[in-house]
Amino acid sequence: MSFGAVLENLASYTELDLRDRGLSAEDCQQLARRLKNNETVKILDLSDNRLLDEGCKALADTLRSNTTLTSLDIRTNGVSVEGCKALADTLRTNSSLTNLRLGGNRVGDEGCKALADTLRTNNTLTSFAIACNGVGVEGCKALADTLRTNNTLTSLRIDYNSVGVEGCKALADTLRTNNTLTSLLIYCPDTTVEREIEQSLARNREAQKQRANPVTCGSAPAKPQAASQSPSRQPASEPTPHQPASHSTARRPSPLASHSTARRPSPLASHSTARPKSPPASEPTPHPKSPPASEPTTRPESPPASEPTPHSAPYPVPESNPQPLQVPAAPFGQFSALMMDGVDNPTRAPLWQG
Repeated sequence: MSFGAVLENLASYTELDLRDRGLSAEDCQQLARRLKNNETVKILDLSDNRLLDEGCKALADTLRSNTTLTSLDIRTNGVSVEGCKALADTLRTNSSLTNLRLGGNRVGDEGCKALADTLRTNNTLTSFAIACNGVGVEGCKALADTLRTNNTLTSLRIDYNSVGVEGCKALADTLRTNNTLTSLLIYCPDTTVEREIEQSLARNREAQKQRANPVTCGSAPAKPQAASQSPSRQPASEPTPHQPASHSTARRPSPLASHSTARRPSPLASHSTARPKSPPASEPTPHPKSPPASEPTTRPESPPASEPTPHSAPYPVPESNPQPLQVPAAPFGQFSALMMDGVDNPTRAPLWQG
């Protein structure tokens, strides 16, 4: 959509994004005139254009009467000290702007001091960005002095400047008493000072959480009522003339009540509890007399053990004094073996003869 069409339909916008449209100071002046009486646009982004000081002055004049705009972004627009001073004068009386972004311009220490002096009395701006603007130690010290009394600013961006260790120390000293700033973007070459700044910001963030969720001392949070708890019953009211008394006083029994109160006897209970009656005890019957004990029977005597019979030998037993066996010597080079045919009849049979 063209810039002219945007101006014609300005009343239909709540957020207007016109960044990098090549807008000039004259275009910004036309837009500023339309915004004086506008009541719909709350967020305006004009970054990456060529508004220069003339366009910034036109916007500053608009903010004197406009009470709807809450966020203004004019980064990288060639704004210098003159445009920044005009904007600072407007912020003394403006009560609607909460976010101002001026990064990528060239306001320097002088423009930064003008804005810092305005923030001493302004109580609506919560976020301020002045990164990459040629701000030095003096501009940073001016902002540090402002933060000693300002209690509305929560976010400050001052990175990509030349504040040095001295400017960082000034901010670190201010944050010891400031309890509202929770976000600070700055390059600090001293790690000790940087750690001190981080600790102060963490303390402020924790304090902000406690302020957002206060806890009253001595009061315990109310316990939620159990879902299963039934509401208390109101006492039965007197019957009205149009309603019979039976309906107001006598309630019909619930069909489930009989099942919940009257239980059927378990079939197992009869077996365990009801036992058949035992017959009446009769007179004890005398046991039949046992026959008299007979004389112990004697076992027949076993015959005397006979002498063990010698086992029959499978081969003829030699005489008690057998004659020594005479075996003739075998001749040299002849092997022989004795074939035992019994004991008394040895024979010699050659097995191998060389």
